[in-house]
Amino acid sequence: MPKIIRKRKTSGVGLILELVGLILLFVFPLGTIFGIAFLIYGFNKSKKNVCSECGNKIEDKDVKICPFCKASFAKV
Repeated sequence: MPKIIRKRKTSGVGLILELVGLILLFVFPLGTIFGIAFLIYGFNKSKKNVCSECGNKIEDKDVKICPFCKASFAKV
């Protein structure tokens, strides 16, 4: 049964945010707080909705049919 799943994809913006967050972790104390925030935001920015059947990116998670492989998604 095909589903829309969230998968981590390589995203330039997400990787840059994670790198900045990692560098900021070593600037104590304010940089540590911002570093953790950048790491979390960069990680979430790198996640994309994809079809479990074909693996192609899905823009809207409320779509009922995959535009690439025409699989119909079940509501969970």
